[in-house]
Amino acid sequence: MTDTANIGPCFYFGCHREPGHYLWTETERHAGYAAERSFPFRYTILDGGLLPVGVQEIEGAASLIYIGGWTVITFWDRSVDKRGGCNSAFVIPSKLSFDDAIALSKVRFKWVWKRFKFDVKLSAN
Repeated sequence: MTDTANIGPCFYFGCHREPGHYLWTETERHAGYAAERSFPFRYTILDGGLLPVGVQEIEGAASLIYIGGWTVITFWDRSVDKRGGCNSAFVIPSKLSFDDAIALSKVRFKWVWKRFKFDVKLSAN
């Protein structure tokens, strides 16, 4: 596993406690515009724009994307909002492998992972 101790703040995009996709900090707070502007991409692309192509909405089917030195893991997730089209994403300010990104997100976002009843797996597409 890559040393992740020096990786800066990470973010979670998705639902928390109720329907509505928002950007969250590691401490369960809305991230705000400063965080959104720190990304090397428009944060709105996290709302379904990076999900696996050609894959049905199977919870946990994930994509791994690198943008400007950042890692994004995005996947189908209806653990809060049961309607179709719901997803989650972890945004990490470092280039990590899928396994390392998942491991880091499990440490920094325990409050998200505790609700998942499915595995998050990298999709072949």
